[in-house]
Formats: sequence, C-alpha cells, structure tokens
Amino acid sequence: GEQTIPLISSGMYVVGEVKVLVKEGNVTISYTMLPGITLKSEFFAVFANLADVTSIDPEKLQDQARVFGKAISIADDLAGDTKVLLYVRNVINYNDSIPGLKRFSETQKQHDAFVQALITANMD
Repeated sequence: GEQTIPLISSGMYVVGEVKVLVKEGNVTISYTMLPGITLKSEFFAVFANLADVTSIDPEKLQDQARVFGKAISIADDLAGDTKVLLYVRNVINYNDSIPGLKRFSETQKQHDAFVQALITANMD
C-alpha cells in the first residue's frame, strides 16, 4: 500500500509530503514539496529501531543514506522487517507567503487521523 506523511519544516509549516510505497516486496520513499520551495540538500535513512539511531547528522550517517525514488528490498535490505523508523532531512529555503503553505499543529484533526492510521497499520 501507500502511506503519505506530512513533510514539516523546522518552522512548523507543512512544506510537502513524503510517500512510502510498498509493492511487490519493495518499499520506495519519495517526496513532493510545494512550488516555490528551494531544495538545498536531501537525505533519508531507515533504522530498525530507536536504539539504532546514534545520530541525526547526515554527515555521520552517510553509510546509511538511501536514494529517494529507488526501491529498497524488504527481504534483503530491511531483513524482512516492515516496522522500521524513517528519518528524512531535507534542507530547504522558502518564504512563508508561498500559496498553500500552512502551519502544522498536533491539535489538527488531520494529525489525529494520520496518527490513528499509523497505529492501525502497525497492529496488522
């Protein structure tokens, strides 16, 4: 299936979305951002669990860096584990007057629905 995750800036704006697509034993991570946002660098890594996260600095995690849009084998690359942590760090520039840019808040109904969907998916 496919899961869409809001891509939230450090300024607490929803600047795009990350898509996680699971198909035919592979997972592919991609993202889209609102028009008008300038990407300076992109990075993502997958961790088996929270204890495996030793740093969030992309320079220190280069050996774990993955390529957006390239399929990752669940059996071979993730040792069959489908419950992993996804870390995405994109460095961007943007102006807060970009059309469609909205503030993110944990109290929004969309956030509650998103969290409930994650909980439900992890119970399967």
